Amino acid sequence: MGSLQHLAKVVRKPPRVVIARAVQELRLACMAGTGAWTRLARRVTARSLVLQDIVDELGDSEAWEHLPRESFPVLLHPEGLGALRHCAECGWVDGPTLIQLARNIRDRRFQIMGCAVPEGGPWPWNQDWRVGHEWPLRHFQDYDYYEPRAVPYDIRIPWELSRLWFLVPLLQGEALDPGGEYVEAAEAILADWEDQNPFAASTGWYPMEASMRAISLVLVLDLLAAMKKGAPAFARALRLAALHGEFIWRTIEYTDVRENHYAANTVALLLLGLALRRVHGPARRWLAYATRHLAAEATTQILPDGVNFEKATGYHRLVTELFLLAHIASGRHGVPWGAEASERLHRACLYSAACRRPDGLAPCVGDGDDAQVLVFDGRPPRDHSPLIALGAAYFGCGRLKGASSSLSAAVPWLLGPEGVESWRALAADGAFELQYFEAGGVVVVRAGTDWLWIDVGEVGLAGRGGHGHNDLLSFELALDGRPVVVDPGCYCYTADPVARDRFRGSAAHNGLIVDGHEMAELSGLWWIADDAKPESVSVTRDGEAVCVAAAHAGYARLRDPVRHTRHFRFDTGARLLTLSDRLHCGGSHEVTRFLHLSPGLRLIIEGHRAWVTDDTAGHAVAEVEWGAGTRASACHGEVSPGYGQREPAEVLELADQICGTVTLSLSIRGAGRATP
Repeated sequence: MGSLQHLAKVVRKPPRVVIARAVQELRLACMAGTGAWTRLARRVTARSLVLQDIVDELGDSEAWEHLPRESFPVLLHPEGLGALRHCAECGWVDGPTLIQLARNIRDRRFQIMGCAVPEGGPWPWNQDWRVGHEWPLRHFQDYDYYEPRAVPYDIRIPWELSRLWFLVPLLQGEALDPGGEYVEAAEAILADWEDQNPFAASTGWYPMEASMRAISLVLVLDLLAAMKKGAPAFARALRLAALHGEFIWRTIEYTDVRENHYAANTVALLLLGLALRRVHGPARRWLAYATRHLAAEATTQILPDGVNFEKATGYHRLVTELFLLAHIASGRHGVPWGAEASERLHRACLYSAACRRPDGLAPCVGDGDDAQVLVFDGRPPRDHSPLIALGAAYFGCGRLKGASSSLSAAVPWLLGPEGVESWRALAADGAFELQYFEAGGVVVVRAGTDWLWIDVGEVGLAGRGGHGHNDLLSFELALDGRPVVVDPGCYCYTADPVARDRFRGSAAHNGLIVDGHEMAELSGLWWIADDAKPESVSVTRDGEAVCVAAAHAGYARLRDPVRHTRHFRFDTGARLLTLSDRLHCGGSHEVTRFLHLSPGLRLIIEGHRAWVTDDTAGHAVAEVEWGAGTRASACHGEVSPGYGQREPAEVLELADQICGTVTLSLSIRGAGRATP
């Protein structure tokens, strides 16, 4: 995408943003046209060749005494290596599993977004190897990632590989299993990436991707310095870190409503600034910029109750991890943040804990591209337990430990022996019963192994949509520890625009549609109209029952306006969820309600009720009942458990013809009897 297209995207922004981005684009166009990127790369590389000569002359062990290690560790605790080994010896972290994870990465037997990385041949840094599509090397602004396509190739696949996050668990293997050729593998991967991705001239050079990769590089430098192994890899990673800082500094994704991209930019500049300030002069400017902006940005993107303002659970995890790592590094190096930013990070961890279903995974609410920073444990992106455990130890919070009782390897690495002892000394508080995140628009109810998540918030990203979905008044429900009604998640972005709209549309959530319309209009890949705003939200208790009500006027734009109010009543003692949808209108409309079931569950419809059965266990897990006159059908649907993945799942569709003011009822009761 050329400079003129970039400028076209920001012309509707506030003047300060338009000016800032126009200046940035003109500078980038000038750099592209004059060969400035190549000259900059040569200058940075020339400085680093001195380090390479030292390594070549002295060898690995002796070279460490001459390498610039005084800035390290940047992020890891100075005693993190010993703390991890102690935790593995005591069985507090699963050492054998971490070693096997490292071996799998070393042997190229691991997956990216559910897809196996090719085990042989060159690393596919600029390919979607699933469908055989390759992007040629060119200036980073000359790619058009939104171009029409006959084959659903996806840039997110090589982008995720190029983030190099897997180097962290790979090198962790060396800490626990010395001599396993993990360091040599990491050096080979870094060399291959550098060779195949010329500076600012490949798909990997995109500001967000460069920022995420830069964070990986800082962790790589910390790990190598802690073990005093891999001097050639250290010298190369140091050079790449400088190049990444120069690139990010010139391509910061600043705009009026900033989100996870800008968070990654600023966190990367902070960590790169701390790592390189003594050896690379421009790094001090990066550090100063990040220091000025990070705390304020954290309080902008994380709402007062801890919910990320993009309203997507996957991006909530990513942004919380980014800011928490920056907060830890800032505290270690004397960079102040302030009490408010710290408190919001604590609350963000608590929101992740509230979202943790009985099966240990977070719901796929809104978009999610599997991005994560805390990759020490090899947990799936929807398992927020590494973040929860780190938050428990860092903030000394028993409520967080009560939500996830397993110690993450991130704790010894990032917080050292003191963090491990803090975590072990914590008394785990009991599970939360009812939590209402008012600013974020979420209600969570937990009763033993039953769990309910309700969306009563606006679309997200300050009303622009972004990574939000049309999911107002939708919900997720787990009974007996088993997810029953689920959010289908997010399958893809640019690879298949039709599928993207289908997964983020109203019918892909557990709400209702009127006359086939969206509750808020979708536009492009990232915009949702701010039509369906929550109104009259109430959260109350009635004995053992939790009552939640909210309304919206998203369908008021229809020729005959329709107002929708939904009442939830979750009787935790009876394990009964009742929904009442009140629709107020003047004329006649077709209303369809949806329940998306977790994969592996099946529907058996009997009159005005249905049994939800588990094929594996051979028994019913829930009974669903609705009013007479409703037309019910079991339909084929899809659920995306992670980005780029989808599984078949059944959907219960309930259709009604209404006229005037009507209330439609639905109940879901936990069941424990044999399949009828």
